[in-house]
Amino acid sequence: MSNVFTNLRRRFHFGPPIIIVTGLPRSGTSMVMRMLQAGGVEVTTDGERRADEDNPLGYFEFEKAIELAKDTSWIQQARGKVVKIVAQLLPHLPAKEHYHIIFMERDLAEVVASQKAMLARQSRRGAELDEQKLRDTYTSQLNRVHTQLARRPEVRMLCVNYADLVADPTTQVSALAEFLGAPFDLHAAAGAVRPDLHRQKSVTV
Repeated sequence: MSNVFTNLRRRFHFGPPIIIVTGLPRSGTSMVMRMLQAGGVEVTTDGERRADEDNPLGYFEFEKAIELAKDTSWIQQARGKVVKIVAQLLPHLPAKEHYHIIFMERDLAEVVASQKAMLARQSRRGAELDEQKLRDTYTSQLNRVHTQLARRPEVRMLCVNYADLVADPTTQVSALAEFLGAPFDLHAAAGAVRPDLHRQKSVTV
């Protein structure tokens, strides 16, 4: 009950919560941004990064969010809206707001494979990085971020598994709607999921 009162008090002082979609790059954050937009949530994006072969339906990025470690002055513009922020930057969120964080979780082997495929297509350095070292680095970073967020009373968080979302969007979208606690077009949001874009898949033996 104390958490309910805390959230109501923060909403009274700071206005609507800031909805954040987060995770590692290539963990499904753009898909969730598209879902929320389809469901009726206003997105914070500048449209600077155009859709391409790696993300044919758009990235939904906001340049200022990428610079969060240097500048947080823009954050209040996202009240009542959703913005995409990479997981490693979340500790820089200013305390004098309240946040509903949707944290995308995806098999790290798939994340790394997707990142390497994107870098290779763009002829950028990094495609040759050691996959195990990269997975270990990501695991350490994610553990640190989760630990830090757990200590912050202004944060509510829902973890969403990428594979579960692609396999059963209706169930996962219902969980999202309950978490956000706002009017939400469940059918439109679920319809925005594109299983055919799940191109990097883990193989279990």
